[in-house]
Amino acid sequence: MKMRILVSVLFLAASVWAQGIRICPKCGVETKPQADVCHHCRAKLPPVAPRPAAPAPGHPQTAPAPGAPAPVAHPQTAPAPGTPAPLAHPGHHLDHLVKPEVEESLREAHALREKQPAVALCYYQNALALQRLLPPSPGVGSGTEAIAQGIREMLVQSQRGWVPCPKCQGSGVGRLMLKKRDGHDSMGPMGKCPACAGQGGAVGLLSADRARVAFSQGRREFDRREIAKGKVKLGQAYLTPAIRDRLTTQQCALVMSANPRPCDACGLTGRQLCNACRGRGTMKCNAPDCENGRIREHRRSGSHGVVRATRMNDPAHDLCPVCRGSGEIPCKMCNGAGGVPCKKCGGNGNAPVCRKCDGTGAVTCGRCKGIGEVRGKPCDECRRQGIVLCRTCGGDGSK
Repeated sequence: MKMRILVSVLFLAASVWAQGIRICPKCGVETKPQADVCHHCRAKLPPVAPRPAAPAPGHPQTAPAPGAPAPVAHPQTAPAPGTPAPLAHPGHHLDHLVKPEVEESLREAHALREKQPAVALCYYQNALALQRLLPPSPGVGSGTEAIAQGIREMLVQSQRGWVPCPKCQGSGVGRLMLKKRDGHDSMGPMGKCPACAGQGGAVGLLSADRARVAFSQGRREFDRREIAKGKVKLGQAYLTPAIRDRLTTQQCALVMSANPRPCDACGLTGRQLCNACRGRGTMKCNAPDCENGRIREHRRSGSHGVVRATRMNDPAHDLCPVCRGSGEIPCKMCNGAGGVPCKKCGGNGNAPVCRKCDGTGAVTCGRCKGIGEVRGKPCDECRRQGIVLCRTCGGDGSK
């Protein structure tokens, strides 16, 4: 009886192997030969060992020599269920279309570096997004690394500009507070402003609000130029319709997630306005008896010893040792920068990463569970690709 059962099991296994049917080791349900996971319990199926090839006529299969190790088979393992397959580089069918677009964006960026750094930043970001569709170029200083270096330089240069002197408000003329004997105060000219030496300001770090406006204006100018060329927008990048029509879902996610969205609170600057100094970077000197940078000296006159305050430009007044005559000191809250790190993005200037797709912009198709087929038919939602754009972030990887 046991012998009959054993023979039946062996016969059934041989029939299943001959028909190419696979049996799930967890639940015992038959699955298709090309399936990677069981359609019943969603357990991962072991890889199928390749069948031995039949020997050619006239060439009998020779057995290995005694003592020689048997040849080891290396079957190709399938990706884990729910994991998007690695992206294969587009190759020649997109190479000749993407390369000219990357080179054009880099030319525009180099031409606008000095005069319009915020627009040049957008062109560098556009080149970085399209560069992800090309095979990686080895070596530092070429390809993606060179573009990333240009982005870092333009981020710094876009936030620098002409900063008016906070003392004279950009006029270059100094003012001096005069104390009259009748008790009324008045402002009088003093020649050149001692803080800026009559220049009215200097090149420095823009305030957080001005830097945010500069980034916003640069993005609008970049959009206007690319739309005028007839290009279509994908995330924050622009490309030709010929390239857009040939992209897969994963390639679209690569382009869209190359440059995250700017932070809503700081607008790519990574800084917010300092509430203590309101962006000026300086505060009024808190030294005792300091008025407009000079220490007031009291003199006693008359028989009754009446205290009379003299004029502020009197030689008897010395410069304040704390503010050195400027009347203002650096803000302790922002250390004179006029801004503090953004609390929402932590100072990096980008929106938070999407938690559902981990910043990749693509997730596993919920209908076919990453297989690409539903009941033996192609999945209509992912078109046999197994992944779709993340609906939470729209594909750009930002929350």
